[in-house]
Amino acid sequence: MVTKLQRGLVSILVCCAAAVSFCQTRGGRSIFLLAGENGGWCAFKNERTWASAKASMDTVPDVAKVDYLNGQVTFVYVTTADETGDWTIYDKYVFDKNGQPTRLERTINITDQMREEQTWAIRNNKAVKERSVGRSLSTHAVIPEGKIWLPDLPVITRAREFPFWTLATERTTELLSKGRICEPQKE
Repeated sequence: MVTKLQRGLVSILVCCAAAVSFCQTRGGRSIFLLAGENGGWCAFKNERTWASAKASMDTVPDVAKVDYLNGQVTFVYVTTADETGDWTIYDKYVFDKNGQPTRLERTINITDQMREEQTWAIRNNKAVKERSVGRSLSTHAVIPEGKIWLPDLPVITRAREFPFWTLATERTTELLSKGRICEPQKE
């Protein structure tokens, strides 16, 4: 006969094994995130469920993806779109072995006419722009700096500044068991 204590211990072991498997997959693993209309974020353990939730939303949400390799965050991808559709920002953050962002590759699309590509180095919690090139999307001609209006989105310099960081790091066991978890809007 199995007691409640034994069932509880088995449940804990299964969750711990799932978390270890999640963090130590040699081939890597990803989680997918959506900003809710209320300002909170939801994490999904599979892309299909994430895409379905995104498609059911009334507005185009901010989205993110976190890639892991051997239990470490390696990349964070964030897409931020203007509500009017005037611009979209695609960010790719590269992480070091200590779990902190060290580089940002940013692409800003302004309507369907212009694109700005930026590279930022992140050191000592400061971001320094290394490169910035604006181009016409139709001709690929370089547009001189300062001739493109750009949205002013900050560069995240500390991992904890990502609004979904707790979901991506501290709640992975819960995510694995439920498939989807959400955090309420931050006040």
